[in-house]
Amino acid sequence: MNAIFNIVKFVGFTLGSVLVRKTYNWLVEDVDPPPGTKEFAKELRESEIKYKRLRRKYESYIKSNKHVVKNSDDTC
Repeated sequence: MNAIFNIVKFVGFTLGSVLVRKTYNWLVEDVDPPPGTKEFAKELRESEIKYKRLRRKYESYIKSNKHVVKNSDDTC
């Protein structure tokens, strides 16, 4: 009986520690770094790159969409 209790206790503590660690990481990962740090600069750079990439994709989409609309008017 003592062995079963020790196994249950081990599994309980193991699962509890994993749960606490994952919860803590989940809470901490969304916190923005303070300005002026390396982490802030890295996130800012990644955000700017993503914005520029999405902006280029949007502009090319609009250009191609206008081109398609213009050509469809000619064929009617």
